[in-house]
Amino acid sequence: MPFRDLDKVDLCEYVISERKNVPFWLFMHIPKTAGSSFSESMQRLLPPYKNVQVDYADAALTHNEKINLAADNFIEAHSRSAYRSASGHMPYDLIEKITNVIPGAKTVTFLRNPVSRVVSDYRYQRTPQHPPYEDFKRRFPTIESYIESTESQNKIARFIGGRGVDLRNIDLIERIDEKFSFVGLLEMYPLSYNVIFNLFGQGGQFPIIHSRKTPDIADTKVDITEEIISKIKSTNNLDLEIYNHVSARLNKVKGEWKKYLEVGFPDEWKELSKGEVEEIEV
Repeated sequence: MPFRDLDKVDLCEYVISERKNVPFWLFMHIPKTAGSSFSESMQRLLPPYKNVQVDYADAALTHNEKINLAADNFIEAHSRSAYRSASGHMPYDLIEKITNVIPGAKTVTFLRNPVSRVVSDYRYQRTPQHPPYEDFKRRFPTIESYIESTESQNKIARFIGGRGVDLRNIDLIERIDEKFSFVGLLEMYPLSYNVIFNLFGQGGQFPIIHSRKTPDIADTKVDITEEIISKIKSTNNLDLEIYNHVSARLNKVKGEWKKYLEVGFPDEWKELSKGEVEEIEV
């Protein structure tokens, strides 16, 4: 069942059907959607796991060349010793490249309200946690300069569309609905996390990992005004469309999921754990 079928069946039936006989799960990590925290859980609960990441220290290659190489290296490594799960900041063309060579592989991802995501992305890239941060600060001295740059705009859509694609000529909603097993939201993190790990065959899981947050320092201080919010919305229209589509679908199943919290999950979902939501990276 693709993600769109969650509109046709109840949540329990969807999870039980979609998680059958999946040899490998791939997580598309869109920046600043709590993906680092989620990936830590994948590593812990769905081993063997691999983080597919670029080598920022290699100045001889462009970023596209680096990420292509990282994906190729993963495929080669998987052929020698099969992984159970992996994640990475990989646009859809590389997600597809990997899943095409692993029969039965399935993909999940997380989204975040585009306004919050852009602000968080800007703040994070101005810290040493992001290796090229000094260059980023020189190019984007203010949040306004980042918002006005195409680099910041519709990043969710560009990840889902893939590199080299004219986003005007692709149905991004259809891709979300047909090519992903589940799309979670940071704003519904406990629900999304719990459902996805049930898809992984790990019932009763809730977020318990405490991960790093972007530090509150002078370089990351941002005064969020109504004007800034308006600018982000106007320059991220595709991201808003995708986010609103997923939000509407998850809101439809939220009541069913909450019912399970109160009366107990079906036997097929395993026993509910005692984990509580702690701080996640945003």
